[in-house]
Amino acid sequence: MEKRRPRNRVAPDPRYHGTMIDAHLLDDIADDRLDQREARDKMVSIPITEMQIMLPHSVKAEIEHPKTPAIVKERASAFIYSFDTKIATASTLRKVKEIMRGNAAGTKHDRDAEHCCDAAIWGSFFVTLDARIIRKREEIAVLFSGLWIMTPVEWIANLEHHRCVAPDGDDDLLSLTG
Repeated sequence: MEKRRPRNRVAPDPRYHGTMIDAHLLDDIADDRLDQREARDKMVSIPITEMQIMLPHSVKAEIEHPKTPAIVKERASAFIYSFDTKIATASTLRKVKEIMRGNAAGTKHDRDAEHCCDAAIWGSFFVTLDARIIRKREEIAVLFSGLWIMTPVEWIANLEHHRCVAPDGDDDLLSLTG
């Protein structure tokens, strides 16, 4: 029987849980996704002293690639990277890769699987605009029940919800248990 995440579960307060962002968020976001761009801009403008937002170590090679736009490299310089702990088991990584590949041939989506594993180890949130990852987030949640894959708009809405419910974060345990 397939494990499923309860649908009524409330995402935790991101002020007290690590957030990883996909490198694609640092690139220019098209005008037809203005809401996502504005949410991304809010996210990346949060001071590092207020919230833990990091880049997965697995995106470092993408950012250092010679064809990566200068603006992405500049924006990435404001963040710290996780480091590779090799905590994810080979079987777990293989399962996430299978989910990400779906019917696709080759290893094109393997890096995305690594990003999700990093985020599950280092935090509670992985924020991306990658449609494939978003589409497969419920399948990934079966493997990582504590990982929330969100778009920037969803992440900001969750943060604002928690700021309204408990400006000082007192609702955090309640949201996880009740």
